[in-house]
Amino acid sequence: MELKNLDKLPDGAGKVLTPYLEKLLKIFMNDIVSVFAYGSVTGPDYNAKRSDISIAVILKDASCRTLRPALKLLRSGLKKKIIVPLFLTRKYIEMSMDTFPMEFMEMRDTQLILFGEDVLEKITVTDEDIRRECEYQIKGKLLTLRQAYLEQALRPKALERLIKTAMRVLFPVFRSVLRIKSGKAPSLDKAEILRGLSEELGIDVDPFLAVLRDGRADGRIGTHSAELFIDAFVAQLERLSNAVDEM
Repeated sequence: MELKNLDKLPDGAGKVLTPYLEKLLKIFMNDIVSVFAYGSVTGPDYNAKRSDISIAVILKDASCRTLRPALKLLRSGLKKKIIVPLFLTRKYIEMSMDTFPMEFMEMRDTQLILFGEDVLEKITVTDEDIRRECEYQIKGKLLTLRQAYLEQALRPKALERLIKTAMRVLFPVFRSVLRIKSGKAPSLDKAEILRGLSEELGIDVDPFLAVLRDGRADGRIGTHSAELFIDAFVAQLERLSNAVDEM
């Protein structure tokens, strides 16, 4: 049972994952089908100090009884920024493509196989399933941001954190919108994704770029207070929501 491609992970992530995965393979032995890394650890925006390491483990049986022997290992991984893996089965993936189309396509686009076979290679989803999930995610974030404004407007640092958290969650949605529009997998580079939204849908992405570039936690986004900035951010998110509605 040999691991592979660990040398392709950035900034020492492979060194962190190697002993962890070796123990994981021993625990599950013949029940394990595939392991792959995905998300920021395989992309251009990975930062060893801030980014978590995400992996998925495909098992023949993912029952709680099967997973129980790994509990101590999973807890130890959290101290090294390895979040608890996503444990899946082939059947779960096959039955969930219309429920989580965006997530599975994001995994397929960013995955790096570390053990076993590529279980996502031949997955297919419909544009309508992706569009529907994008609509759900965008409208949900609009509700969340409006509620957050009412609750946190007098606490600018808290409001700033909420805007930045929303932005991180929205990038896979932005990519999925572009996937539908162009018919191909978009770039993983966040600035390129935003440029695509501007060119393909006419969205003013300046508020999104401002969040992306802001590295301070001072209650402001760029030169504007978070309380004032949220207006422009929500306005462009509403424009995107309308565009997705019309797809």
